[in-house]
Amino acid sequence: FNASYYKGIDFSIPVITKLENLQNHYGVTVAELINLQQFDEAIELIGRNKSPSKQVTAWLKALNSEYDTSINIANLITNRYFMPKENPIWQLAYPLYFWQYILSSSTKYQNLDPLLVAGVIRQESRFDSMALSVSNAFGLMQLIIPTARVVASQVSIPFSSQEMLHDPKTNISLGAHYLNGLINELNNPLYAVASYNASPNAVKNWINKNKGEDLDFFVEKIPYDETRNYVKKVFSSYWTYLSLYKD
Repeated sequence: FNASYYKGIDFSIPVITKLENLQNHYGVTVAELINLQQFDEAIELIGRNKSPSKQVTAWLKALNSEYDTSINIANLITNRYFMPKENPIWQLAYPLYFWQYILSSSTKYQNLDPLLVAGVIRQESRFDSMALSVSNAFGLMQLIIPTARVVASQVSIPFSSQEMLHDPKTNISLGAHYLNGLINELNNPLYAVASYNASPNAVKNWINKNKGEDLDFFVEKIPYDETRNYVKKVFSSYWTYLSLYKD
């Protein structure tokens, strides 16, 4: 990939509709609440309407920093209604929140595409920096404490507490370094993504069992359902990011 190209990307939450349209459809109060950035109240009023708009709700959720909910609503819309890629709802379904950290962390490495990092974050946490999994994985790139400690020492970041992993800049810096290490170790981003979910040792065993087979075959032969679905979803997101932001 051409790292210099990505420096031209400047993501911001797209405008779904004009305030005057909202005012005409939902009333003056909704428009005023949005102007005052009181998004929760605006969403509640829109929800009471006889014809609430999922697109507007996804937009307001994004503006309210409820990125995971916004993505899920927008994703449902794009899947159900086959929206053209020019529709800004796609940017809500596949956003680039924290782009400055994704870009600065990824471009340190020759083989790490920032949009692949975005695809991993979208699948891991839906861009919720406070995400915490049942397996105690933290933050945007869902890092567990032992991995985070090792990677932090590699990049000379003092690891003081698990709360650090809820900081977007720190989490992405550590996650990007770890993912890049997997790419270099396995010589393929698809194997690296599988390792990110499972483990490098597990993936190496699968590679040995399926020597000479193409990558599509490899994915279908992944014995862990979670990892097989994870790889498919991350790369589906990655390819969509490429179509939205690189073309």
